[in-house]
Amino acid sequence: MTKQLSVTLLSILLVLIVLFGVFTFLPDNISYGDYGVFHAPANLIQKGPDIGPSVTATYSVDTTDLEEGVLENVDNIVTTRLNKMFNYYGLPVVLEGNKLSVTVPQTANEEKTDAKTIIETVVAEGKIEFLPSQEYSESNVVLSNYGETKYFSNVSTSNYVNGANKYYIVNVSLTSEGKELASEKFTASTTSWGAYCAVDGIVTYGAVYSNDTLQIYTSSKEQAVALATYINYGSLQTTLTETGYENVDSSIPSASLIFGIATLVLIVAVALALLIKYGVNGVAGILSILISALVFTIFSGLVYFSVFNLYAWIGVVLGLALISSLTFYSLGKVKYYQLAGNGNKYARKTGFNSSLIRTLIVNLCVLVVGIILWVIPTGVTLGLGNSLVYSAVLSMIFTLGLNRVFVSMLAPLSK
Repeated sequence: MTKQLSVTLLSILLVLIVLFGVFTFLPDNISYGDYGVFHAPANLIQKGPDIGPSVTATYSVDTTDLEEGVLENVDNIVTTRLNKMFNYYGLPVVLEGNKLSVTVPQTANEEKTDAKTIIETVVAEGKIEFLPSQEYSESNVVLSNYGETKYFSNVSTSNYVNGANKYYIVNVSLTSEGKELASEKFTASTTSWGAYCAVDGIVTYGAVYSNDTLQIYTSSKEQAVALATYINYGSLQTTLTETGYENVDSSIPSASLIFGIATLVLIVAVALALLIKYGVNGVAGILSILISALVFTIFSGLVYFSVFNLYAWIGVVLGLALISSLTFYSLGKVKYYQLAGNGNKYARKTGFNSSLIRTLIVNLCVLVVGIILWVIPTGVTLGLGNSLVYSAVLSMIFTLGLNRVFVSMLAPLSK
């Protein structure tokens, strides 16, 4: 590769990094015709109450004729709904007497489910009842998700596409008690509604009854997940009346700004260290770190990140340390072979090959730890696990592959 080609490729790469940087961080609320409003991926990340603004709603629990133990379980059910419906773990749900408060992050943009909708979904009574007809009456109810008798053994969701129509199905397997009642009251069929599903006393969905299973057809994933969660974890068995709704600043003042500046300072410090220690080869490491940061932010904003809190940021710092340390390690091997008098091409090949096994083992260990934390979700572990998994995957991509490509691309500049 010639020096001119190397400069050209580096220039193109830097331009792309700048363009994606603008796309990721700078624009917000920019209207673009009939297509709506553009939101930068960095602004789409759901921030926890410790880092970003949140919404707190307070409710009064109706205790009229409430059965023993029901009131004490209200906050547990609401917490479970936040977990299962929205992947929100560790958020404040506080029950004091008959007063309940629920805090969730403010949504990043109105194209996502807004905070008020989320709260209203998790504090709904969630009373699910199955009837043989569309006519609702309590005497017409055959199966329900409340009371001492358990009628449902397993609940799952699936998709079904029929031409241009897409359905989100809630599959409900029945217990022996449920099977007995359903076989008597519902019409078995795979082509028509054999039962109807009422939510909080309103018949809302049709259900196919076949092979001792009820299939409820909904029009959105959110409806299916909410319905499955109500069925799985039961009704509140009481109603909540809203008594307050307020926007709340982060518990750590200016946390987003502080963490953003701190992360930028760390990246700049690592970049300077790479440049000073390894020269042109260090530029390859800098490119890897910059691209990793952009990919991490875009993926977190546009694809998935449950709640970005203090522990998730700690995971980001650990991830940056992972990528940086392995980059230093592999570039150090390359420099070692260069100083030993070997040719640059040989030094690059041998240096990266000699660091391959250790780099792979470290990345895999971090990935396993991240997955374990991710699948044991709490307010602490979920965000930390998210960050570590993303970081380990990005680290493998760059430290095991693209670093070598970038070093080879920049090799003519070191001559």
